Amino acid sequence: LRKELDTARGDTTTSANGAAGERGTPTAANHQFGVQEGETIKMLELQVLTLQEKMKDSKTEDLLELQARLELAESTNIDLEKKLAESEALLMQMEVMKRNQSKMESREQELLLEIKNIREKLVISCEQLESEKNNNQEETGMQAQDHAKAISEKDAKIKELEDKAKKTKKKAKELESRAKVAEEKLKVADKANEDLTLKLQDIKVLTEVKEALSNSEAANNKLKTEIESYEVQVSKLKALVAETSQLRDTVETLKDQNIKLEETSQNLSQRSEILEQKFKEERQKARKLFNTIEDMKGKIRVYSRTRPQLKSEIQRGDRNVLAFPDDMLLQLYDEEKMKEKKEFIFDNSFKGTSTQDEIFEDCRHLIQSAIDGYNVCIFAYGQTGS
Repeated sequence: LRKELDTARGDTTTSANGAAGERGTPTAANHQFGVQEGETIKMLELQVLTLQEKMKDSKTEDLLELQARLELAESTNIDLEKKLAESEALLMQMEVMKRNQSKMESREQELLLEIKNIREKLVISCEQLESEKNNNQEETGMQAQDHAKAISEKDAKIKELEDKAKKTKKKAKELESRAKVAEEKLKVADKANEDLTLKLQDIKVLTEVKEALSNSEAANNKLKTEIESYEVQVSKLKALVAETSQLRDTVETLKDQNIKLEETSQNLSQRSEILEQKFKEERQKARKLFNTIEDMKGKIRVYSRTRPQLKSEIQRGDRNVLAFPDDMLLQLYDEEKMKEKKEFIFDNSFKGTSTQDEIFEDCRHLIQSAIDGYNVCIFAYGQTGS
């Protein structure tokens, strides 16, 4: 099927190339190619349908058998999991019994050591008493009675310890019997584990069969997808035959549009170059005019700026002796000390109420001429603290 489709594709590409070269009406060869293409497509569709029917019939029987086997395997898995849980619980009980038995044995040994130590102490005390009796026969019977009481008390303690030892022995025997029962249960669990291993092997075989089935299903799905892709390709080939004629017309129109766009782009580039040259010329003229205006104002300019009165001066009763008749004239007159007014003329005289923005507006043009490349110097001087 792949080879036949590839041959069909090759025929369509050659026919399309031939049609693009001629750019005319369809010929008799193109008509024959269309008829042959339709027949091959019908044959391929029939073959695809027959293959699909055969695959469906063969799959259904195998899938039913495998499903039955898988259901049996799943049920056996559930039983095996239950048995494994029971065996694990038995093992945990055995471990607890062994730990308790080891603890009881260690306790029994400790009690026996204590009994031995007490006996040794009693023997030593008896020997000491006999020696004391031989050396001090003149002592009263009260001391003998006290020693007898101490001995009786020690004998009672020994009996208590012996009773405890007996009880511990009984508990150890009970633990041994329980350990034997647990060992028997372990043997049963081992047998169950052997059975489980055998069943697990069977389950592995079934899982391998299941994987093989899944692989076969995947292969079948791949075949289905390939068949569907071939069908889609056949439909696409039919559509391509119809689209080639439309593409020819669109290519010719696009070529004409490209030619027109190239012509317009050339004209626009020429216009932009002319406009840039005019803009540069006008900008140079504006710079020259601006700097000539600044030169006309004067190369050296002097400004004055007075400060307002301080609070301390107002409190002392000081008077303001400055006057500003206009923007350029500054008058100084004190009635008590001066007979005539003194006048000073500047390029501009700023009052004490003038702001920084007003001063900048007067000298901003000098900064523009400095940016244009001319030498400019602005400096401020006056009384310290003014």
